[in-house]
Amino acid sequence: PEKIYLFDVKINVQTDGSINITESITLNAKHQQIRRGIYRDIPVSFGNQLGSISLTMDGQTRPFFTENKGRNLRINFGNNNYIPQGRHTYSFNYTYKNAIKFFKNYDELYWNITGNDWNFVIDKARAQVNLPANARVQSENISLYTGRTGAKESNARQVGNLTFETTHPLSYREGFTIAVPFDKGAVE
Repeated sequence: PEKIYLFDVKINVQTDGSINITESITLNAKHQQIRRGIYRDIPVSFGNQLGSISLTMDGQTRPFFTENKGRNLRINFGNNNYIPQGRHTYSFNYTYKNAIKFFKNYDELYWNITGNDWNFVIDKARAQVNLPANARVQSENISLYTGRTGAKESNARQVGNLTFETTHPLSYREGFTIAVPFDKGAVE
């Protein structure tokens, strides 16, 4: 069936509060819903900007275009040409400005790893977070969420130093979100 086998994300937090992200999305295309490619919706609002976008499929540079969809910026992977049926891996790289949330006693990376707009199953989602060298993580307060928007389920676990993964497949319109708090001072 058409599905995402693995949604693997690497997040590098910068000292200016931006994040550099690489999403590797391995999927199966059967020309049912995945014909010309897929799209990824990223929330953008005042102060949050997406930049430095690049995209490959199976190691080859691929075209993409963007469009505004309400509070999201939609990145359409592909063009009018159909992609071959079968297994493919997209590598989507981008920068997101002003990603860190600042609270009185800590700062936090709160990020929806997969988004919640997929029309098919995601077998596994994984995220690796790299914080600035001087950041001290408040490990006891890390939160992991899975499910539809607003859900508080936690079918996920920490499997290494700031590496997280789902423990069950994500169904239609379900996502995976992480909240990683750290002491103030590591990010401007």
